[in-house]
Amino acid sequence: MLAILLTAAQAVQATPLGNPGDWIRSQDYPSSETSKAVTGVTAFALMVGRDGSVQDCRIVSSSGSVVLDATTCALIKARARFSPARDGKGKKIEGFYRSRVKWQLPANTAVSLPQGTQVIAIAIDVDPKGIVERCETIEGVKDLKDGQPTPCVGYPVGFRVRAATGPDGKGLAYRIVMRQSMEFKPR
Repeated sequence: MLAILLTAAQAVQATPLGNPGDWIRSQDYPSSETSKAVTGVTAFALMVGRDGSVQDCRIVSSSGSVVLDATTCALIKARARFSPARDGKGKKIEGFYRSRVKWQLPANTAVSLPQGTQVIAIAIDVDPKGIVERCETIEGVKDLKDGQPTPCVGYPVGFRVRAATGPDGKGLAYRIVMRQSMEFKPR
């Protein structure tokens, strides 16, 4: 019998058994999110035990939906199995695995459009150097669905916009208010 010892450089990471694409399927899309038409990418990190089971699941980057993120971890904990990580001597050890899930509405899913005119307004506070200090939705919050990004996503804190100066030539802090209305009509 030939015994092969792994060197430290040959330590083995936790490896999925089977196809990770089978962990979450289109029919797993939560029905509670269908009417909201929520989509997004959930990045996750797993701790894999010595027995190859998922010991812990952490969301590294959210899809924007608490429901989609929670569903990701619940399904992966239930379905994912691994060949455990091994140290340089071949002994089974806890390991880690990182990946992501792209959540999309299942094919042929009907989504109801909002009725009437929808209005949203944001306020962007800018410092004297033209740096966004804050962005908030000031109108239309009740119309937004969980996981739906607001226009503030385009104006994160630290984003540079045009600097303004007062009559004395010194930098001036200011606020931008933007309103957008959308009307949905059957055609």
